[in-house]
Amino acid sequence: MHCEGEGHLHLDERAKNDARRRLLSVRGHIDSILKMLESRDVYCVDILRQTRAVEGAVSKVGELVLRSRLRNHAVSAA
Repeated sequence: MHCEGEGHLHLDERAKNDARRRLLSVRGHIDSILKMLESRDVYCVDILRQTRAVEGAVSKVGELVLRSRLRNHAVSAA
C-alpha cells in the first residue's frame, strides 16, 4: 500500500500493522452487529454501541494513515 504524491510514499510498518489490527476489530464488531440484527431480543442501545465502536475504529485508521503520510512527507520534503 502506498500513498499518492511525491515519491509514492509508503505507509510505515507500524501504522500499517496498527491499521490492520483495528480493521480486524471492525470486522468483529460488524459480525457482532449482524448477529444482533438476527436476534428478536436485540437491544437497540447495544447496536448503537457497536456501530459507534466501528465508526471510532475506522476514523482512527484514517488518522493513522494521515499521520504516517505527514510524517513521511515531512521527512522526504526536508
